[in-house]
Amino acid sequence: MERAVHDRGGWPTSEPIDRTEHELEDWELLTDALRGALAQAGLMNVDELRRGIESMPSADYERAGYYERWLFSIETILTEKGILAPGEGREDLSGRSFASSCPVNTTPVGFQDGDRASTNAAGPGSCAEP
Repeated sequence: MERAVHDRGGWPTSEPIDRTEHELEDWELLTDALRGALAQAGLMNVDELRRGIESMPSADYERAGYYERWLFSIETILTEKGILAPGEGREDLSGRSFASSCPVNTTPVGFQDGDRASTNAAGPGSCAEP
Protein backbone atom coordinates (compact mmCIF):
# COMPACT_ATOMS: atom_id res chain seq x y z
CA MET A 1 0.00 0.00 0.00
CA GLU A 2 1.42 3.38 -1.00
CA ARG A 3 1.47 5.92 1.81
CA ALA A 4 0.38 9.52 1.39
CA VAL A 5 3.11 12.16 1.10
CA HIS A 6 2.40 13.56 4.57
CA ASP A 7 2.89 10.14 6.24
CA ARG A 8 6.64 10.44 6.95
CA GLY A 9 7.06 8.02 9.84
CA GLY A 10 9.73 5.43 9.08
CA TRP A 11 10.78 6.80 5.68
CA PRO A 12 14.44 5.98 5.13
CA THR A 13 16.70 9.01 4.74
CA SER A 14 20.31 9.97 5.13
CA GLU A 15 19.41 13.64 5.61
CA PRO A 16 19.79 15.05 9.12
CA ILE A 17 16.78 16.72 10.74
CA ASP A 18 17.13 20.51 10.71
CA ARG A 19 16.50 21.51 14.30
CA THR A 20 17.65 25.11 14.00
CA GLU A 21 15.33 27.78 15.34
CA HIS A 22 14.38 30.64 13.09
CA GLU A 23 12.50 33.88 13.49
CA LEU A 24 9.05 33.63 11.95
CA GLU A 25 8.38 35.99 9.08
CA ASP A 26 5.43 38.38 9.32
CA TRP A 27 3.34 36.34 6.88
CA GLU A 28 3.90 33.21 8.97
CA LEU A 29 2.72 35.01 12.11
CA LEU A 30 -0.31 36.33 10.23
CA THR A 31 -1.10 32.84 8.91
CA ASP A 32 -1.07 31.48 12.46
CA ALA A 33 -3.30 34.36 13.59
CA LEU A 34 -5.69 33.73 10.69
CA ARG A 35 -5.99 30.05 11.60
CA GLY A 36 -6.71 31.01 15.21
CA ALA A 37 -9.31 33.59 14.18
CA LEU A 38 -11.05 31.09 11.90
CA ALA A 39 -11.17 28.56 14.75
CA GLN A 40 -12.45 31.17 17.22
CA ALA A 41 -15.21 32.13 14.76
CA GLY A 42 -16.18 28.46 14.30
CA LEU A 43 -15.30 28.53 10.60
CA MET A 44 -12.50 25.96 10.61
CA ASN A 45 -11.10 23.50 13.11
CA VAL A 46 -7.76 21.72 13.41
CA ASP A 47 -9.14 18.50 11.90
CA GLU A 48 -10.20 20.39 8.78
CA LEU A 49 -6.79 22.08 8.65
CA ARG A 50 -5.11 18.67 8.79
CA ARG A 51 -7.43 17.21 6.13
CA GLY A 52 -6.69 20.13 3.81
CA ILE A 53 -2.95 19.66 4.24
CA GLU A 54 -3.22 15.91 3.71
CA SER A 55 -5.21 16.49 0.50
CA MET A 56 -2.37 18.45 -1.16
CA PRO A 57 -0.99 16.95 -4.33
CA SER A 58 2.42 15.38 -3.61
CA ALA A 59 4.44 17.86 -5.68
CA ASP A 60 2.77 20.83 -3.97
CA TYR A 61 3.29 19.27 -0.54
CA GLU A 62 6.99 18.65 -1.19
CA ARG A 63 7.52 22.20 -2.49
CA ALA A 64 5.59 23.97 0.29
CA GLY A 65 6.87 24.95 3.69
CA TYR A 66 5.01 24.49 6.98
CA TYR A 67 2.88 27.64 6.87
CA GLU A 68 2.46 27.45 3.10
CA ARG A 69 0.71 24.11 3.72
CA TRP A 70 -1.53 25.86 6.23
CA LEU A 71 -2.40 28.52 3.65
CA PHE A 72 -3.21 25.88 1.05
CA SER A 73 -5.48 24.14 3.53
CA ILE A 74 -7.21 27.34 4.65
CA GLU A 75 -7.94 28.29 1.04
CA THR A 76 -9.17 24.77 0.23
CA ILE A 77 -11.50 24.51 3.22
CA LEU A 78 -12.90 28.05 2.93
CA THR A 79 -13.51 27.53 -0.79
CA GLU A 80 -15.31 24.24 -0.08
CA LYS A 81 -17.54 26.07 2.40
CA GLY A 82 -18.30 28.88 -0.05
CA ILE A 83 -16.60 31.50 2.13
CA LEU A 84 -13.96 32.19 -0.54
CA ALA A 85 -14.72 32.27 -4.23
CA PRO A 86 -12.61 29.81 -6.25
CA GLY A 87 -9.21 31.40 -6.79
CA GLU A 88 -9.88 34.26 -4.36
CA GLY A 89 -7.13 33.21 -1.96
CA ARG A 90 -4.47 32.44 -4.58
CA GLU A 91 -1.76 34.59 -3.02
CA ASP A 92 -0.85 34.63 0.62
CA LEU A 93 0.21 37.63 2.64
CA SER A 94 3.75 37.66 1.23
CA GLY A 95 2.72 37.34 -2.42
CA ARG A 96 3.56 33.64 -2.60
CA SER A 97 1.27 31.60 -4.77
CA PHE A 98 -0.07 28.50 -3.09
CA ALA A 99 -2.33 27.39 -5.92
CA SER A 100 -2.32 23.75 -6.82
CA SER A 101 -3.67 21.35 -9.34
CA CYS A 102 -6.35 20.30 -6.85
CA PRO A 103 -9.79 20.70 -8.46
CA VAL A 104 -12.09 23.08 -6.61
CA ASN A 105 -15.87 22.77 -6.45
CA THR A 106 -17.32 25.86 -8.15
CA THR A 107 -20.97 24.99 -7.53
CA PRO A 108 -22.64 27.78 -5.53
CA VAL A 109 -23.54 26.54 -2.07
CA GLY A 110 -26.44 28.95 -1.46
CA PHE A 111 -25.35 30.34 1.91
CA GLN A 112 -25.97 33.90 3.02
CA ASP A 113 -23.59 36.01 5.12
CA GLY A 114 -23.69 34.79 8.72
CA ASP A 115 -25.13 31.33 7.92
CA ARG A 116 -23.56 28.39 9.74
CA ALA A 117 -22.06 25.69 7.53
CA SER A 118 -20.34 22.32 7.90
CA THR A 119 -18.32 20.13 5.57
CA ASN A 120 -17.83 16.41 5.07
CA ALA A 121 -14.40 14.93 5.75
CA ALA A 122 -13.76 14.58 2.02
CA GLY A 123 -16.41 16.89 0.62
CA PRO A 124 -16.74 18.56 -2.76
CA GLY A 125 -13.53 20.15 -3.97
CA SER A 126 -11.37 17.96 -1.78
CA CYS A 127 -8.38 16.13 -3.21
CA ALA A 128 -8.59 13.59 -0.40
CA GLU A 129 -8.84 9.99 -1.49
CA PRO A 130 -12.14 8.31 -0.52
